[in-house]
Amino acid sequence: MAGSVYFDLSPQVLFWARSSMGYSIDEVSNKIRVPSEKYKSWESGENKPTYRQLEELAEKVFKRSLALLLIKTPIEEEGIEKSFRNMTNSAVHNLTPQMRYVLRRAKRFQLILAEVNNNESRFSAIPKELPSISSAEEMAESFRLYLDFTFEQQIKWKNPEEAIRKFQSMLERVGIYIFRFRLPLEEARAFCLSGEFPVIFLNSVDSKNGSIFSLFHEVCHVLMNTNDLFIVDRPETYSYVENFCNTFAASFLVPDSIFNEEIKAYERNNIKFEENGIRKLAEKFKVSNEVIARKLLERNLVTQDFFWAKKNIWDSIAKMSKEKQKENDIKIPQAVRLLHEKGRAYVAEVIGAYNRGSISSSELSSYLEIKVDNLAKVIERLND
Repeated sequence: MAGSVYFDLSPQVLFWARSSMGYSIDEVSNKIRVPSEKYKSWESGENKPTYRQLEELAEKVFKRSLALLLIKTPIEEEGIEKSFRNMTNSAVHNLTPQMRYVLRRAKRFQLILAEVNNNESRFSAIPKELPSISSAEEMAESFRLYLDFTFEQQIKWKNPEEAIRKFQSMLERVGIYIFRFRLPLEEARAFCLSGEFPVIFLNSVDSKNGSIFSLFHEVCHVLMNTNDLFIVDRPETYSYVENFCNTFAASFLVPDSIFNEEIKAYERNNIKFEENGIRKLAEKFKVSNEVIARKLLERNLVTQDFFWAKKNIWDSIAKMSKEKQKENDIKIPQAVRLLHEKGRAYVAEVIGAYNRGSISSSELSSYLEIKVDNLAKVIERLND
């Protein structure tokens, strides 16, 4: 094309950018609307893309900066399999590009948190004996005591929306950072990266009750210092850890001592453990119907058939709700979206580092993924 400017890209960098997202040559070609043979010639070094094509590759496909695609050799980047030690090689290779991108962002946010906090973590002050407690129930009770969180506080919350907001604030105070992004629901409802600056990513299209349970499942992984996603090489290890974290989450949200008193009250009043009774308990504890039903199943107060029949119905309702949510997605102010996605703690600490002169305005913009011109609105919303 006359007047077009072509860029001499490194074939190695182009291959690295594509493989790190898990795309095939055909998939990349389709996304930028060029023949596969033409794209293949860029990776072989025989031909060069135009600026427009390079821009599309950077922004739409590889989610990398233009400058990064113009370097001569690929950067050294920790692979997903090292960040998520519980994943098999097959699981790594089968991740969708969207999931790979979110995992890459999670690692980046964790590194940013270490930088803006001068590597001084609040989470490292959590009692070291917590992960070594033998039972998930004891661990959940100890963590509640550590947070100074009572059941009386929990039942005063109006709805799951308030509950997840309060839980997030509570966890951020002890150095666990919560992010909410859209993830492929078939791949993950949530995941975490442990360490001194632990981050938990919740799926923004999940229900509030589902997110609350996932949040504390991931908290358990963080306390045990095990990153969580998919299946490990030994199924028995995976099952043990997952069951332990599920029990921890259920015990934290619905403490056994209080739940047992509720059960006795139901029995004294001859209230049957049917859907209406389960719903009332779920509303009281601010959890899903499934969490209550599982605890009843553990006590043989409902049958397996009843539980699975109801679970299938609840899952179908949740799926329809998520599909409706996608249809009704509306544009929300950037400041609101920023705080929702990245959490108040992360945003406040990045802004604090900028105010101290620890990071530049360009770094501030990059770390928050906003234009500096919008900072005033973010600060106003942060102080609400």
